[in-house]
Amino acid sequence: MFQAIYKLTSQVFATRAPAYLHKRVELGKEDSERLSERYGIASQPRPEGTLLWIHAASVGEARSVLALIHTLLEKHLTWNILVTTGTLSSAKIIAAELPANAMHQYMPLDVPAWVKAFLDHWKPDAVVWVEQEIWPNMLKEIHTRGIPAVLANGRLTESSFKRWLWIKSMARDLLAPFKRIYAQSMYDAGRLAKLSGHEVLVKGNLKYAAEPLPFNPVLLDTLRKEIGNRPIWMASSTHMGEEYAIAEAHKIVLDARPDALLIIVPRHPDRGEQITHDLEELGFHTARRSLNEPVLADTQVYLADTFSELGLFYRLCDIVFMGGSLMPVGGHNLIEPAQLECAVLYGPHMENFREIKELFERHNGSIPIKSAQELGDQVVALVNDPDRIIAMTDVLKALIAKEGEVLKCLINDVESFVGDAV
Repeated sequence: MFQAIYKLTSQVFATRAPAYLHKRVELGKEDSERLSERYGIASQPRPEGTLLWIHAASVGEARSVLALIHTLLEKHLTWNILVTTGTLSSAKIIAAELPANAMHQYMPLDVPAWVKAFLDHWKPDAVVWVEQEIWPNMLKEIHTRGIPAVLANGRLTESSFKRWLWIKSMARDLLAPFKRIYAQSMYDAGRLAKLSGHEVLVKGNLKYAAEPLPFNPVLLDTLRKEIGNRPIWMASSTHMGEEYAIAEAHKIVLDARPDALLIIVPRHPDRGEQITHDLEELGFHTARRSLNEPVLADTQVYLADTFSELGLFYRLCDIVFMGGSLMPVGGHNLIEPAQLECAVLYGPHMENFREIKELFERHNGSIPIKSAQELGDQVVALVNDPDRIIAMTDVLKALIAKEGEVLKCLINDVESFVGDAV
């Protein structure tokens, strides 16, 4: 009954989809030149031969599958891989890093006719679905056509799990296409097992196997020359309301090390002007990257209000505080700075990455903080103890290598499923 209601609702939505999509174009959330893909109309021909389809909803998921894509195409030279995403930012990132024999398309909206048009054109031999974005019409059609699928990095929050329990039969139907389910954590595995009625495996988090964030070596060299030997720490992916506490922490750092530099990378760079104003009101000498302002000897805060440069700044700094964790946002990906040998700190709100946070803490590889005072004190302690930074990053490197074994399992499954299908 619920699936029938959803199907009817999606068909009604189809009549309003053009207005919805054009509004998103105006907001900068859709690619105006590729809107047809959202209707299931492909903008590229299907290549001949074996085609694996990987769906990765957004930026984090898209980056996590790059290692899988590269490994499979290096082993199987005649294969092709289609990657779909749902956001403009993820499309830009993934398209720039895809190898030959891999292509990107936007995921069609979940309307039955558009779903069928998409699958009729691409005819994938197997599907890898990353994380837990639910598209009922698409999943049902995949199951109906008997396309083998694997759910990678399955994730289900406690609140979502409780909602799905009310319509458990529908949840079971939605998970039916997946011949194998890999969960991010034991918490997620338990929930997914109860809903699916099948075994759920925990082999690690695919994000651990993700390739390190890219960077421009020329820009890195330029910044290193500007900054020199000054102690640096970084606040990554900060949200509104967090910069004030981070600034208070930096006052503590400056009291101990007057030459210290704080780099702030806001989650939303369009907040750059306001953040700069607030910092200057607090008395900080600030430079903005978006305005090409250099780091001078008296610069105390460097505001990196640009897109897609985290890989650059993680390589520049060895102490990183993860934003989205002082406010109830849920935190951001700790693996990305850890991969690049950064000591990581974070606030009390890391709900979206609880398993990763707990793993790092159990092995003394990260530092949780509760206040601006504690953040400042811990940064000072790390600046004064570089051996501790090395010890923390060595722990994280070992954990990442071990947890990344899920990639091997996925490759084996995909090869098996594709072999059965072709």
